[in-house]
Amino acid sequence: MTELSGFRRGLTGTSGDGSEKEEDDMPAHVFRRAATVTVALATMAVSACADESDGGAVDNEETTKTTAETTAPQEKYFADSEYVGETVTVTAAVETDLTDESVVLNANDYGDESLLVLYRSDQPAFEQGDVVTAEGTVRRFSYDEMSETYGLAESAMYEVFADEAFLMADSLSVDSPGG
Repeated sequence: MTELSGFRRGLTGTSGDGSEKEEDDMPAHVFRRAATVTVALATMAVSACADESDGGAVDNEETTKTTAETTAPQEKYFADSEYVGETVTVTAAVETDLTDESVVLNANDYGDESLLVLYRSDQPAFEQGDVVTAEGTVRRFSYDEMSETYGLAESAMYEVFADEAFLMADSLSVDSPGG
């Protein structure tokens, strides 16, 4: 309380009978309450200034609606077997271009960190980070069933995809180069 004693100096108040009291007669709890209110008001004033520095008050409800409209959640096509046999379209970044007919996409938004995509030849070469759109059928991966048809490299490269959902693409295009 010694730090605040200088601040309290010169304060006066009124007692219950209407007579004026000097600061030494003012109870400490009254002073603490006044100091707390002052700090709270100062904090609110600073917060208000921060909002106005961005061009006015922020409408959090409106901001939330806008964000929700522009970032709609994706279907989790590859999280389980629910979509096996279904035709889907995904847009995701290339993680690894494995062979001329297989690529791995970062498809977290669709339920799989590393989505294997198989496609027929005559597709463009991909670089890591390229954003591609692929349309095709969700299937369960079996190296033995797919290796010859898609010219897959050695089986060890594909072990992590065994019995997982993958995309057998009918079309695949680069939306934006990854750089």
